[in-house]
Amino acid sequence: MLNDHLDERAEYPYGRRDLTDEVSFYTITDERFFVGTVGMLNSLRLMGHEQRVVVLDCGLSERQRDLLGSECELVTLPEARATNPTLFKPYANLLRPRGLVVVLDSDLIITRPLDAVLEAASNGHICACADPESGRWFAEWEQLFELPCRPRRQTYVNAGFLAFSVEHWPILLPRWWDLCQRIWSYPTIYEGAIRDSPTSQRDQDALNAILMSEVSAKSLAILPPETQPDNMKTLRYDVELLDVDTLSCSLYGKLVTFIHFTGKTKPWEPRGWSWGGRHPYPALLRRLVAGRDVRVRVPRDEVPVLRFRPGLLGALAMRTLYIINGFSRSRERLRRWRFLRLAYKFLRGRLDGTRR
Repeated sequence: MLNDHLDERAEYPYGRRDLTDEVSFYTITDERFFVGTVGMLNSLRLMGHEQRVVVLDCGLSERQRDLLGSECELVTLPEARATNPTLFKPYANLLRPRGLVVVLDSDLIITRPLDAVLEAASNGHICACADPESGRWFAEWEQLFELPCRPRRQTYVNAGFLAFSVEHWPILLPRWWDLCQRIWSYPTIYEGAIRDSPTSQRDQDALNAILMSEVSAKSLAILPPETQPDNMKTLRYDVELLDVDTLSCSLYGKLVTFIHFTGKTKPWEPRGWSWGGRHPYPALLRRLVAGRDVRVRVPRDEVPVLRFRPGLLGALAMRTLYIINGFSRSRERLRRWRFLRLAYKFLRGRLDGTRR
């Protein structure tokens, strides 16, 4: 039964065979997240990961499907609707995967090879990163999700990256899918739910409810803090962008594995211009969208904003935004000087791609 403890199903001897060759990556995207998905996919390939990538199409245009289709498998769900597409995140359950499953967000950039993480997953660990709200916990999960016991308090993880072996954890995907289905009609924070609601973090709350009640604590591998720095560390300039070409970044001298942009407004959107200079993601995304050596090439006129388009003008737009946003209290300064106010409007308009 689905409600059986996951630990009771994880009886395979660790290391019975090398599963790292049987790796599949799963993500979700739509027309709005297309540019981020291109960046994520190209970063995987640049890091040497040639494994299967499956993308759940929740609303791509025909042209976007054509561009992504050369490097990944596009799938659609049966007539199923949820308040937020992220509640479909365990959709890999419907595809009956084998080997190692890696679930990742489409606005994640991979900056180092994942070999060490995949090796840990092949040895039976469920690998994830701590969420900025690492203490999040609700007793209500027990009744809401019909858990077999009260969830214990432990590190609340971010569902933006998850790696595990189906052989060791055959029930994890079905169970996660089941719990997400239970809350398909529930609003998330993006639909107005208060943050303190036990389901406002959607698929992430469902995943953590399982990990806190049906998986032994020792089986959960919380990856080191430098694996995926949170937005607070990146905005404080704790994350150093070492080399744009190789995507290399560090946190306190240790190499970073993921750069994840978790803000509501994404850097590739017109209003996302102000992240330049305060976060490494935009510079890395430009390299992954405009670079000549990337797998998925997006025609210039199909990139929504100028700063991510190939060519000198796009590079100049990105550089200019970095310079302006790099100054502390820049917005206050812009209000004081007429010339800078005009430049501000110009950057939000023409250079930002909202006026062409």
